[in-house]
Amino acid sequence: MAGTTAGHRSTGITARMAVLALAAMTGACSSLSEETGLDLMASAPPAQDLRPSNEGGAPQTELGKATEYWGKEYAKNPSNANAAISYAKNLKALGNKQEAFNILAQAAQTTPENRELAAEYGRLALDLEKVSLAAQLLEVADDPMRPDWRVVSARGAALAKLGRYKDAVQHLERANMLAPEQVAVQNNLALAYAMNGEPAKAEGLLRQAVARGGGSAKTKQNLALVLGLQGKYDEATQVGSTVVSAEVARENTSVLRQMVKLDPKASQPFTAPPAVAAAPVQSWPAQAQAQTQTQAPAAPVAFKPATIDNTSASSWDATVVSSAPAR
Repeated sequence: MAGTTAGHRSTGITARMAVLALAAMTGACSSLSEETGLDLMASAPPAQDLRPSNEGGAPQTELGKATEYWGKEYAKNPSNANAAISYAKNLKALGNKQEAFNILAQAAQTTPENRELAAEYGRLALDLEKVSLAAQLLEVADDPMRPDWRVVSARGAALAKLGRYKDAVQHLERANMLAPEQVAVQNNLALAYAMNGEPAKAEGLLRQAVARGGGSAKTKQNLALVLGLQGKYDEATQVGSTVVSAEVARENTSVLRQMVKLDPKASQPFTAPPAVAAAPVQSWPAQAQAQTQTQAPAAPVAFKPATIDNTSASSWDATVVSSAPAR
C-alpha cells in the first residue's frame, strides 16, 4: 500500500511537471492553454461596448436596456440579492467582470447565506483568479440537498487550482455523476486524476468521452498527455497529431518522454505556488470586503498550463441575461 501511494505521488508530480513543460513550449501553448484545461472558466469573448447609454442618440440593445433597469433596481436597494445578481449577470455579459464582482461582493456583506448569490459570486471570483475566495464561496453555494453540477464542478476546479487534487477529484466525480453528458466535466476530472497520480483512470475516462462523440481537440490533447505520462509514446503522438501538426505532436511527446524519465522524490510533496500557499486564511465575507478595495483583476500569469477548464464551472450562464420586466 505504501509503495502504491508513493507511486501515485511520484506520478502526480511528474504529471504536474509535464503539463507545465508542455505549456511553456511554443507549439503546445495553443493546444494546452485556454483550450485544454486547468483553466477553470473560459472567459467570454470580448464584448462590444454595449453599456446602457443613449448619449448621441445611439440606440440601446436589449442587453443595454436590461443592464440599465437592473442597475436602477440595485441602486434602490443594494441589499436586494436578486437585483444584485441580475445586475451582475448583465454586467458580466457586457464584459464588465470587475464591476460585476464588486456588486456581488457588496451584496454578500448583507446576505452571506444566500446560496444563489454565493454561486454567482464564487464562479466570477474563480474567473478572476481569486481562487481561495472562490473555493470558500462555492462551498457555501454547494447545497447537498439540491446539488447543482455547475457549482460542484466549479468547486472541484477551484480546489484543483489550489493544488488540492484529491479533494478536487471527489467533487468532479460528483459533478460527473450529476451531469454525465458534460464533456468539459470529464476533461476536468481526467486532468485531476492525472495530477493526483492516476493517469490510467484519466485515460479510461477520456477514451469514453471520445467514444461518445466528445472527441474535441481538448479531449484528444488531454488523452495524448495521459498516454505519454504512462509511457505510451507512439499512441500519444498519433492522438496528438489529430489536433496539432505531426511535428508539434512529436515535440510534445519528446518533452513527456524526458519528464517521465525523471525520478522526483516521492517523499517531497507538491506545493501550491507561493502566491497561493502564502495567502492568509480568511472567512469569505471578510475576503469579499478586502477584494472590493481594488478595481483591477488579478494579474495574468505568464502562460496557462493544462488545467481545469472553467467553461463548465463559471461561464455556464454567461448568456443568460436577466431581462427587464415588460413595461
